[in-house]
Amino acid sequence: MSPRQLHRRTAGARERGAVLIQVALAMTVLGGFCAMSIDYGLLMAARGQVQTAADAGALAGAIALGFDEDFDVGHVKEIASTVATANLVAQSPAHVTNGDVQPGNFVVPGFPPTPARNKTVLNGMTVSARRNGRGNALPTFFGHLVGIGNQGVQAKATAVIVPSNASDCVWPLAIPDLWLDNNTVAGSPAPAPTFVKYGVTGPPTLAIPPDTYTPPFTTGSGSGYALLPTLPVKFNLPLTLTNLMDLTNPAERGRFVPVQVPRGAGGGFASNLASCNNSVVPVTIGDDDRLQVEAAGTLATVLAVAAGRVAADPIATWNPTTFQVENSCAVAAAPCAPMSPRLVVLPVFDLNRYEDTRWPAGATPKIRVVNFVGFFIKQVTGTSIVGQITLAPGRVVMGRPMVGYRSAFLRTPFLSR
Repeated sequence: MSPRQLHRRTAGARERGAVLIQVALAMTVLGGFCAMSIDYGLLMAARGQVQTAADAGALAGAIALGFDEDFDVGHVKEIASTVATANLVAQSPAHVTNGDVQPGNFVVPGFPPTPARNKTVLNGMTVSARRNGRGNALPTFFGHLVGIGNQGVQAKATAVIVPSNASDCVWPLAIPDLWLDNNTVAGSPAPAPTFVKYGVTGPPTLAIPPDTYTPPFTTGSGSGYALLPTLPVKFNLPLTLTNLMDLTNPAERGRFVPVQVPRGAGGGFASNLASCNNSVVPVTIGDDDRLQVEAAGTLATVLAVAAGRVAADPIATWNPTTFQVENSCAVAAAPCAPMSPRLVVLPVFDLNRYEDTRWPAGATPKIRVVNFVGFFIKQVTGTSIVGQITLAPGRVVMGRPMVGYRSAFLRTPFLSR
């Protein structure tokens, strides 16, 4: 073997395995990056999931507070906690303790305050959720190689319930608000059913004495439904709709005015009775003469559609003890609708505006919306719709008039932070 050949063989022996070392080093670095990516990816995904859990719990708690003010605080906190933990974080429930769920009274910019009548109004819920060292920490798949055994995420959310001033699901039957009755006959068992403001000749001659009406406003209840001392919320206020309003006479309790409600999908009075309007511009408090009297509205049509709504949720009932709808198909495993088909929203109109504009004789009165009420249809019997006034979901249109939280029968939940 020549010296040159010996040198080549010796040099080759020294370089043998060098590539293997380089590959091993590269795999270690790449493995570290992969480990970081997997563990970091899990962390990022869990952050979104834990925020979702906190948001869901806060919203559930706020809804429970807003639609059932005569509540057991412990039960409401349990609802919020249950909903939060039902939203899994990295395939496991978030850690939520009793102290992580806190109801409170929140001032919401742009909305009327929530003053107490008999007690502080709890109108919001804060929920903290976590998967960290305080409970059920997230695992690491490769982090333990560098001394990181677990990692954590946490989130906090606050949801509030606010008074609604609008609805895109208005039943096209406007009802008169309540008033202060000054014409009750002595010894009569109940207030007179008719709002008597003017004498027989009409304005400006007032009745002696005149009934008086004050609509609800942001800081007061007025004289209407919102004045009821049993509000909120557990109250028992039946209402029977008996017939169309006689527009030539003063407004009468128990009668309604069929009105034209804007409808997103087209269709008229009967369509609005059967399903939500879904108008781009919802009906709001303060609308004046937007809901014009519907000449085609008939009692027969109203009764037929109301009976159909009862048939769509046949076993739903009104609980006179809890003052809530029970056994509705809306809460079934496969819900029939977001809320019971028998729960509708009625616009409430301004009695002064109505009485002032139905003169001279034969004039069509104007409908000014001052509030809304939820109305659960208990039954249709003969020519009457027997129901119960209650709360219902609504919408908020900023810049439009609002009523105070205590006066609002429609309410809306939203995440404040």
